[in-house]
Amino acid sequence: MSKKRIKTAIVAAAIVLDLGACAVAPVHNVSDAPTTTPSGKPLEAGTLALRTHKAVVDIPYSATKYSIQLKSTENLNADDGNIHKNYNGWVQNLDRGIRKGLASL
Repeated sequence: MSKKRIKTAIVAAAIVLDLGACAVAPVHNVSDAPTTTPSGKPLEAGTLALRTHKAVVDIPYSATKYSIQLKSTENLNADDGNIHKNYNGWVQNLDRGIRKGLASL
């Protein structure tokens, strides 16, 4: 999956979701989700910047699986395994975007 597709999925997630209340939720990571296409090299970190909020994720993958792991944040109330509740929606949208991209290959 190209960095452009990943970035498009992240931007789409940002457009769909808004940072309303500052409630927090446990961090949602995607671990070892199956892939259906061989990989060439590991993807670089994916970044979502929305106003003053920023989330950076790593997306390691192999020929058989991928993960989405939180790397760093700014202004998302990340503390002790919790984060702003909208982050999890962004990760779920990114995961759906990756799965959709893989299905089209």
